[in-house]
Amino acid sequence: PQIMRAKLIFIAILPLAFLGLAFFSYFHHCRGNDPENNEFLGINDGPIDFSPKVIYSGTWVTVTWSGLTESDIKNGSGVFFCIQDSYCTTIKSINTWIGVFYQSANLSAIDPPDWPTAQPPWLASFPIKWKPIDTTSGKIQFFMERAREDLQFALFKNGSTYPVLVAKTSPLVFLDQNIHGYVHLALTGNPSEMRVMWQSGVLDPGAQVRWGFVSGYYLYNTSSSVSTYSVDDLCGPPATTAGWSNPGYFYRSVLKNIPPDSIVYYVVGSDAVGYTPEYHFKSPKPPNPVDSLKITVIADVGLTYIDGSQYHWMEPYAINTTNNVISAWSDSTPKKSEKDLYLAQSTFADDGLDKTDVVLHVGDIAYATGHASKWDRFMAQIEPIASRVPYMTGQGNHERDYPGSGDFFGGGDSGGECGRPTQERFIMPTPSKKQESGWYSFEQGPVHFIMMDTELECGPGSSQYSFFQTDLKSVNRSVTPWVIFMGHRPMYYANQIDTHFQVFEELLYENKVDLCLWGHVHNAQRTCPVYKGQCIESVNGSYDAPIHAVIGNGGQSLSPFPPPRAKWSIYQELEFGFSTIEVVKNNLTMRFYGDAKSVLHHQFSIVRNINAYQATNTQTNTENNNNNEI
Repeated sequence: PQIMRAKLIFIAILPLAFLGLAFFSYFHHCRGNDPENNEFLGINDGPIDFSPKVIYSGTWVTVTWSGLTESDIKNGSGVFFCIQDSYCTTIKSINTWIGVFYQSANLSAIDPPDWPTAQPPWLASFPIKWKPIDTTSGKIQFFMERAREDLQFALFKNGSTYPVLVAKTSPLVFLDQNIHGYVHLALTGNPSEMRVMWQSGVLDPGAQVRWGFVSGYYLYNTSSSVSTYSVDDLCGPPATTAGWSNPGYFYRSVLKNIPPDSIVYYVVGSDAVGYTPEYHFKSPKPPNPVDSLKITVIADVGLTYIDGSQYHWMEPYAINTTNNVISAWSDSTPKKSEKDLYLAQSTFADDGLDKTDVVLHVGDIAYATGHASKWDRFMAQIEPIASRVPYMTGQGNHERDYPGSGDFFGGGDSGGECGRPTQERFIMPTPSKKQESGWYSFEQGPVHFIMMDTELECGPGSSQYSFFQTDLKSVNRSVTPWVIFMGHRPMYYANQIDTHFQVFEELLYENKVDLCLWGHVHNAQRTCPVYKGQCIESVNGSYDAPIHAVIGNGGQSLSPFPPPRAKWSIYQELEFGFSTIEVVKNNLTMRFYGDAKSVLHHQFSIVRNINAYQATNTQTNTENNNNNEI
């Protein structure tokens, strides 16, 4: 019997042994002889390695290298690298570097192109980010966030103008590659609704929002619509070439019949793919002349990689701005020094978001400019804000402009994106239901907001100008006594008046617009109440003129003020920062803060007798109140 049992056991395990031998032989033949694939077997005899190999998003990965020579370190094509702790003003030549790339990237060198938004390293596929190294061996760390395909590390020498590939690694695999995320909110124009938007690496027919009014208990399920875009939907390089990567899928749902003064708890995802952690938001405030409103406003922001990596058009201080948006209305806003970069968002008190009614981002959003990977970092950076508070955006030159794409200016500032990546991610309540016509309005509490699209024609006879006329005339000032107008490129800035936009200044004045918000110029400034270049004084509390505020100091770079100073220029500040607006009955107060220490630099108040407004047009702005899902 014992011999019989042994024979049976031998017969049972024999097929498994052959299967194991075949498995090993296959990978030895197909993968083991390829140095880039030796990681599968736990072997690496090449000059670059990394650990860990399989991760979740948000993991630090250590990359080691060896085998470089002193000649590699000293000789090369020379390269400009922005040094993050000195406002990107230090130039340093580094000839060896390690980059993070998509697994599908083409790592071949290309001749330096003439693309207006591009910069080295000049490769057929741009790196997501990279770090210079100046020793023949060593190790560095990267903070890795999920992508929609596996990533790899690559070691280069000979600088970045004419880089030479030394070695690349096997794939870095993400266990959460296709989960739903990058959640953000927007108003629809109907105060009983909220639009929820998010992104995933997979087409998920069951994607939905589960939501309710008690944490963890979701009474309602709202299905989603989905879209994406391909390289053929973009306009030119680098968006269509070296900067292209798979954008994944964009989902959006409109939650309806939300009661006033309620808190909505929600998750997004599906039973098949999984759900996000729980988020929550407060219901939008309906139009009400005596309600209060707390607004945070930013422009020209960009993104920051928290590991200190180099990347295209670096915005190392952008994360300080978005962190301050998290805590803008908090009673415990942290005090920071100028050198405190890359602070984890979890260290910021987020109770301020529960007090924030809306965030306005007035153009130049991510500064991706054809580098698709930058959109992922930006969406992750704003998710703690935009998943809690409506995040209303306008399109700037770095989202929209490209020759022959239909914009007014015809520059190459979008890097070939011509607005499409922005329009897929941020669905705004445009009256045309078309995101490429990026003007819209909405109301919240005592304020009527108008967002113009400065990159499209706006003069008399244009569709946008007609929208201004109709929308401004329809405002019922007995319901929304305050009007805030905004757009990316400014009408008034420094000592300049842009006559291209001044063509509608009379509309703003005649319809008693209170405040205009602009970006584009990278500093903070504001005017007196101004009309046709002249400061206007209020007589006995009557309407004077709009105040124009530029808030383009969100993190991308800073632009000095040219002399001489215009008489209508009241405040000028050359520091990264953010601003807030508080509206309480007869008073609107705007405050300008610096990022460095969250210090209040300047504030002003506009005082109006809102009881004096008589309803000249009681017609409801149905164009804004019937913007359902686009």
